[in-house]
Amino acid sequence: MKLKHILFAIAGIAIIIVLGKLFGSKPTVEPLKNRLEKTEVNKELDEVKINWRYRIQEDKMTSDTTYIAYVEANEKLNFDFPYNGGSTVTLTIRKKGNETDVILRVSKGQFIPTVTGGLVRVRFGKDKARKYPTSMSSDYSSDVIFINNEREFVNNLKSHETVIIETEFYQEGLKQVEFDIDGMRWEH
Repeated sequence: MKLKHILFAIAGIAIIIVLGKLFGSKPTVEPLKNRLEKTEVNKELDEVKINWRYRIQEDKMTSDTTYIAYVEANEKLNFDFPYNGGSTVTLTIRKKGNETDVILRVSKGQFIPTVTGGLVRVRFGKDKARKYPTSMSSDYSSDVIFINNEREFVNNLKSHETVIIETEFYQEGLKQVEFDIDGMRWEH
C-alpha cells in the first residue's frame, strides 16, 4: 500500500512539474527588434531619412525595362466628401524606353487637368517659384497629371532637398504639397 501512495505522489509531482513548464511564466527574451535597435549602426540608420522608393519593371511584351522612383508628400491633404479621410499625393519619375515622365498622383481626389494642358507652380528648395506646364494622362484619369519639361524638373529634384508643388483640385481649389526629396538617386 505504501508503494502505491509513493508512486501516486511521484506521478503527481511529475504532472505538476510538466504543467508548470507548459503553463507557467516563460523567461523573458528581449525581442530581436529591440536588440537590433540598440546597435550603433541602426542608430545611425535611424538618423538617415529614406524618402525615395525605387522599382524596376520589365515589359513582358517588349522586354524593355521601366525605372521608377517615387516619393510621398510630407502630409496628407484633407478634402471634403466624398474624398475625406486624408489623401496622399505621390510624385513619381518614370523612365520607359527613351521617355521620362514626371507624374503627380492623388490617392483620393481629382486634379483639374485640361485637354490643352494646365500649369502647376513649383518651388525647389529656396529658389523662386516657377510654373511648369502639365498634361493629362492618355486615359483621361483625373487622379493623375504629368508635369512637362521633365529633364529640367528631374535635374532640379537631384539638386534640392525639398519641393513644393501647387496645383488645383476639383472643388477644393489650389493646394500646396511639399515633398522631402533629399537623396534622390536617378541616373536614367
